[in-house]
Amino acid sequence: MRSATALAFMLAACGQASTAQDAMAVGQAPITGAQTPAAKPFVATPVATFDEPWAMTFLPDGRMLVTEKGGKLKLVRADGKQVSVVQGAPAVDSAGQGGLMDVVPDPKFAENHIIYLSWSEAGPGGKPPSGLAPPSRPREQNRWGSS
Repeated sequence: MRSATALAFMLAACGQASTAQDAMAVGQAPITGAQTPAAKPFVATPVATFDEPWAMTFLPDGRMLVTEKGGKLKLVRADGKQVSVVQGAPAVDSAGQGGLMDVVPDPKFAENHIIYLSWSEAGPGGKPPSGLAPPSRPREQNRWGSS
C-alpha cells in the first residue's frame, strides 16, 4: 500500500499545470503572450507540388518516387526541376483512407528495377482489404531504365 501511495504522488508531481494559477502553485512559470518558434536544425526546400501525397522513396540515382492518394505515381528528378507521371499505376479506390499508398524499391532495385506498391481497389460489395503487389517485370524494365 505504501508503494502505491508513493507512486500516486510521483505521478501527480509529473503532471502539468492546467491553469496559470496551478502553474504558480507548483513552481512553473505561466506561458503568456506570443511565442517565437525555435529555429529548425535544417532548411526545408520545396521541390515540387503534389495532390494529396501519401508516400515517397528515393531511388539509388537520387530520383524520388511519390504516390498520390488519388492514384498517380510521380517520378521526381533529384533536383526537383522535372516531375513526370509514371504510366501504368493500378486503378485505386481513394475514398476514405484508401488510394495509392506505399512505394518501396526492391533491395536489388539497381539491378532489377522492381518497385512494390500498395493500394486499395474497389471490389464487389465494397472495398476489400488493401493489397501489396510487385508490378510486372517487363513494364518495370521499360519504365525505370536510365534517364
